[in-house]
Amino acid sequence: NITSGGTAYTLKGGNVTSMNSLLLRILLDQEDLNIIKRHVDLLRNVSTTYISYPEVFLTDMYGNYITPEDPESAFRATSFIDDVLRPRLLGFSINMTSGGLMLTFNETMDVSSLSFTSISFQLSPTPVDPYYSFQLTGGELLSGIDNAEVYFRLTRFDLNELKVRGSGRSSNMIFIM
Repeated sequence: NITSGGTAYTLKGGNVTSMNSLLLRILLDQEDLNIIKRHVDLLRNVSTTYISYPEVFLTDMYGNYITPEDPESAFRATSFIDDVLRPRLLGFSINMTSGGLMLTFNETMDVSSLSFTSISFQLSPTPVDPYYSFQLTGGELLSGIDNAEVYFRLTRFDLNELKVRGSGRSSNMIFIM
């Protein structure tokens, strides 16, 4: 369990990256990381990062079980390296009938920070003619849950403007910049 201020999360997976050593390194899997990042009070700094585990978590080289750490007396982190990597847009899907748009990122995003008017669409990976590029005027967030996938609906005006400009006639005719 990873614990902070009454919030606890039990890891679902991960990989041990060091074997038979005094130091145990566990690489968290992406699903666990995304769920942890949704909880604003977990894993923020050394003073908000605790770990608890049952006796059967680990044994020494002779098969002796580790002394358990209960959630009520969880063990505090001795060091903490902050997340400094910027998130990346991995892809997007658009429904040119309903105006639904799904942005897929490499990590959980704070959906309340979404700026619709910062998104521009264009007909090619590199802008050629300003007519074939369009900056959104607004939108409606469809899910208020922080996630790696962000769903929103384009305004009717923006959807119609994209259609007039020829965007989205096929999946290879629309790009986000």
